[in-house]
Amino acid sequence: NFVIATGKKPHPLNIPGHEYLLTSTNLFELEDTPKNVAIIGSGYVGMEFATLLSAARVKVTVIVRSGQPLKGFYSQHVHQLVDEMKNSLGINFIFNTNVTAVTEAQTGYEVQPANGNLGTFDKVINASGRVPEINALKLDNAGVEYSNRGIKVDKYLTTSANNIYAMGDIVDKTAPAFTSTAQFEADYLSALLTNKTTEPLRYPVIGTVTFTFPQLAQAGISID
Repeated sequence: NFVIATGKKPHPLNIPGHEYLLTSTNLFELEDTPKNVAIIGSGYVGMEFATLLSAARVKVTVIVRSGQPLKGFYSQHVHQLVDEMKNSLGINFIFNTNVTAVTEAQTGYEVQPANGNLGTFDKVINASGRVPEINALKLDNAGVEYSNRGIKVDKYLTTSANNIYAMGDIVDKTAPAFTSTAQFEADYLSALLTNKTTEPLRYPVIGTVTFTFPQLAQAGISID
């Protein structure tokens, strides 16, 4: 048996100047702390990076494509969080804005929406999401079905190839893509493949937390 658990990678932004963007992969390789940064994206990664960098006295601007960050959370709590991040940490939020280009300037990088210019920043971070790490796997050769959301599995985490399983962020699923979810799936597969269970996978209620300041957590069905 084989288990695929290659996870996800940062979502590439197909815009002019994408080569100037930092991601969660290389942000911590910087030798010097920037004075001001723009973060494209406002999910877990974007909001947590905003908190972390502001704690390091970096001036942070978060560019939100829609009208609300952290889409999976209760909207009223998110609005309270945004207000607190603005007031306590000095983080700037720009809503309903789609970045179309990043250009190199004399003193940094200019971030451009469809019209105008959002300013010049020392660094620009792509936190627009994560995508399954699929391209190098050549899954078609093994008869494993997949989509741009990940590998398709049944209720036993079996792929379309009988002896190949998948777990973690690489899977196309409705359950949250968290470390705790992947660990739960790993424990299940360990039991399944050692004949300790024949039951299908059943997820428990999965809690989620974002490590912002203040932190935001929830479990169960959103009030929204």
